[in-house]
Amino acid sequence: MNIYLVSGLGADKRAFQRVTFPANYRIHHVEWIEPKCDESISSYALRLSTQINISEPFCLIGLSFGGMIVVEMLDFLQPVKTIIISSVSNSGQIPWFYKIKGTVKLLRFIPLSFFKSSNTIIHWLFGLSNKGEKQLFKEIINDCDPNFMKWAIAQVLLLKMDRAAYEIIHIHGNNDKILPMPTIGVNYVIDGGGHFMVFNKAFEISTILASSLN
Repeated sequence: MNIYLVSGLGADKRAFQRVTFPANYRIHHVEWIEPKCDESISSYALRLSTQINISEPFCLIGLSFGGMIVVEMLDFLQPVKTIIISSVSNSGQIPWFYKIKGTVKLLRFIPLSFFKSSNTIIHWLFGLSNKGEKQLFKEIINDCDPNFMKWAIAQVLLLKMDRAAYEIIHIHGNNDKILPMPTIGVNYVIDGGGHFMVFNKAFEISTILASSLN
């Protein structure tokens, strides 16, 4: 069976490099595409879904912002299983401080260079603790289009999503500072897991994926 992985905001397949999957699955990494001017997240998810072969059974796994994209895809795709990691399945799980009025407009005045930054505060927010993690994070951020990051952040702030009708397996860390763990809707909790736990808690996540997929 095919597994399609959608990485996090600004990230690519390198974020999943430590995660292992059951041998009977074929892994495909969905590549980010450039968003159109003022494009909605649902429209973007529809365009991104053309990379998925729907003629064969498949599973969707989304990380962070990629998890939100995967959830949007459920309106027009029928995966065998859907798994989100360090993400949200509905807009009610978005932290209140992201919803402050005027936050989206404020994005216009933030220089694009800010979205390329990798500093002590960013390391703390993402739960990066050693040199290897910080270096990988820096490489991923440097390779990301800041315009895409700005668009994606705006989509998170504007998110209007409720997919309670769909069966979604949710894995979250209880030390996530970017998207604090929701009080409901989480199936698996990674103790001490931060927002970059797909890398530094890869063994625990791999174990959960093996159990969920099989």
